[in-house]
Amino acid sequence: MAQSGYKAVNRRRMKTLKYIITAAFLVAALAGCQSQPRKDASLEIYSPAGPVVAAIEADIAANRLTRPTGNNALEKIHRLSLIAPGDARIEQYKDEVAVQLVKLGQQAFLDKKYERARLLALRALKISPETPEAGFILDAVTEARKPTGRRTTPSETIVIEEVEAPESVGIITVTVPSLESTTLTTEQPVAEN
Repeated sequence: MAQSGYKAVNRRRMKTLKYIITAAFLVAALAGCQSQPRKDASLEIYSPAGPVVAAIEADIAANRLTRPTGNNALEKIHRLSLIAPGDARIEQYKDEVAVQLVKLGQQAFLDKKYERARLLALRALKISPETPEAGFILDAVTEARKPTGRRTTPSETIVIEEVEAPESVGIITVTVPSLESTTLTTEQPVAEN
C-alpha cells in the first residue's frame, strides 16, 4: 500500500506540473499577442490601392506610360493619389515613368526620330522636373537639328587627280561639281626612286 500512496502523490504532482506548464504557456502566448499591434482583418483582405498598384506596375512594364488615354500608368498613378494621398509609392512610380520616358526618348534620338525624342523628353520633364536626362535629350535634339552650313547633295562626287610638278612640290587638284576647280599645293618632298 505504500507504493499506491506514492503513485497517487506522483500523479498529483504530474497533474499540477502539467497545469503550471499549460498556464505558463498561455501567459507567454497572450503576452506575445498583446505586444503586436492588432491589424484590422478587413484591411488585409481588401485594400482599394492594391489593384491600382498592380495595374500601375503592369502598365510600366508594358510601356503604357502616358498613352492610350484611359489606360496608362500616369492616369493610374493619379487614381492612386486620390485613393491613398500619403502613399510613398506615388512619387516612386512617377519617377519610374519619367525614367522609362527618358529611355524611350534616348532610343528615338538614336533612331534619328528627333520630334518623338523631344516629345518624350517634354513628357518626362512634365512628370518629374528633376530629370536631368530629359534636358540632355532636348539639348541633343536642338543640336542635331542645327544646319551644318555646308549643303550636301547625294550625287556630289569629288575627283582627285595628281598633276606632274617639279620634285620639290606635290600638286593635287580637287574638283567638286558644285564648286570651281580648286588646286591645293603642299610642300612635301616627293620620294625619289
